[in-house]
Amino acid sequence: MNHLSQSNILSKVCFLLSSLLFLSCLINFKIFIYSSFFNYFSFAIGSGVIFTIVLIWKYRTIKNSTGIKITLPFVLFLAWALFVFVQTGIAVQSKNYRIAILFVFLISFIILRKNQTIVFYRAVAFIAALQGIWCILQYLGKIPSENASFEVTGSFANPNVVAMYMALSLPALLYLCFKTSVLFLKNIHYLMLLTVCIGLFLLECRTALLGGAFSSGLFLIFYFDILKRYKIKYVLFGILAIGILCIPIARQLYFDKKDSADGRKLIWTITSQMILDSPVRGYGTGMFEKEYNLKQAKAIQEGKLNQKELKNASFVLMAYNDYLEQGIEGGIPAIVLFITMLISFLYPSKKNNDIVLESGANENLKIHYAAYAGFASFTLMAIFNFTIEAIPVMLLFCCYAGILCTSTNQKKLVELNIAPSRFKTVLLILICITVYITYSQLNQAKAHRQNKKAQEFLMAGNFEKAENLLLPLRETQQNSVSFCIIYGNLLYAQHKYGEALYQFNCAKKFSANPKLYDMSARCLLKLKDRTGAISNLYQLTTLSPKTMKYKFNLMQVLRTDKQIKLACMIARQIVNMQPVQRNELTEKYQKEANLFLKSCQNNTANSI
Repeated sequence: MNHLSQSNILSKVCFLLSSLLFLSCLINFKIFIYSSFFNYFSFAIGSGVIFTIVLIWKYRTIKNSTGIKITLPFVLFLAWALFVFVQTGIAVQSKNYRIAILFVFLISFIILRKNQTIVFYRAVAFIAALQGIWCILQYLGKIPSENASFEVTGSFANPNVVAMYMALSLPALLYLCFKTSVLFLKNIHYLMLLTVCIGLFLLECRTALLGGAFSSGLFLIFYFDILKRYKIKYVLFGILAIGILCIPIARQLYFDKKDSADGRKLIWTITSQMILDSPVRGYGTGMFEKEYNLKQAKAIQEGKLNQKELKNASFVLMAYNDYLEQGIEGGIPAIVLFITMLISFLYPSKKNNDIVLESGANENLKIHYAAYAGFASFTLMAIFNFTIEAIPVMLLFCCYAGILCTSTNQKKLVELNIAPSRFKTVLLILICITVYITYSQLNQAKAHRQNKKAQEFLMAGNFEKAENLLLPLRETQQNSVSFCIIYGNLLYAQHKYGEALYQFNCAKKFSANPKLYDMSARCLLKLKDRTGAISNLYQLTTLSPKTMKYKFNLMQVLRTDKQIKLACMIARQIVNMQPVQRNELTEKYQKEANLFLKSCQNNTANSI
């Protein structure tokens, strides 16, 4: 009875903690500079707290020698998560993110066994259904969208993140639908499944639709033993027929968001070339945004992009292909390690060489079908979108990976038998390390919160209070782009242009954000360094080629500097631009550029 009571308590705690962690990673609260920081710190601190609880629980309950089965996927996942610490680059937050990923993986490996996995699936399904309801209410106009650019987003500002999470949740929902024998609960699960599917379609994320269809199909194939029930040629024929039917759908999806698709092709082309330029070391952890945008800007400056590519060029934050982004940050070794890790999960190496997952009556294997299908869907979606940086998606992926590591289909490399005393010593060391890392993340969250408050004071014109909040953060936050921008803006407002320029240049070590070059140019103009300002403005127009304001500012500075020919060239570009959103400002810029060109023509005619 005592054992049953403990099991029930553990199940309830597992459901509650899983639900809270997923929900905190899916809801945007604007308490930091960027709303995504709330999700990051929820993930980093939440995973650290839960891992600490799990380690303490293991420490208190350990009595006998413990046997730990070490498998190839387990080792490769650890290697991939920790690989960032041997890469170049000084983006600390990216490394801390990998530590949180490792924590979640280890939590899942320790806790999610048998019944606890089913409880976890219920938490995943519950949050997915909640997101589906959220999407439906947004579509009906009952609650506002989180992003003005999209009618339906779910609880997150970026609809792709919610959509990809829902796509990965489908196998867990399907398992619950088929597993549940109670009619009432079965109907509830089917209703949840319907809600999630409706939400997926409303979010209009092509990657998620593809991933959801793939994960659901793969789960059904394994769950119902389709490969063994039917001849393989019939199965292949069915897959081929479905593939042919999907061609017109895929074509329509491409033309619905043609500019977006063409933009990604440009990103992949430039990214591939960058990997070839630095194949061994890459460009450093967390450095994709800076290095890619500078590379694209250089291509624009040198005229290497055709008109179609130039039309789709814009400032980007990610590669929309995690395999390529791994290559940018860590070179070809990072790509190889990432792909090898994924393959080790997708094709477990058993002595009897059985196909992927055994079929049969073993219910434990059926539980793993959902995790396997979700894991496989992640590997597919990673080709077309940012799955690793999408925190809720990565969280679910890590959990699926932890579940799969407990599968009997995994061939063990070695089995460690550790005496209770030694195991407790290891656990104590891990507890200390985890507490330290979690505490440091908590301090980082406090610092970013202070940053946000300082920004609010700055916008309200209360420079003294903003400065009082920012000055204590200089030592710990000098490597933070958001801190450098806010502190630089404060110094600029205080007419301390040299110090402000220093802050913007510090931020340029980690980012190519156009705001940095814009503010640098303003500082240099105040410091009477027109040459430096023009250089920053030129860089700015290539980093964000669709922003007319930047070209207009460059034209004005060139006019002041008496570089009339170059100013005329920029003016022609302004006149010929097709603004993304036409408004009074864009009309003003084009009108003034046109007037400037006419005055130049008149002056030329008069001189003749």
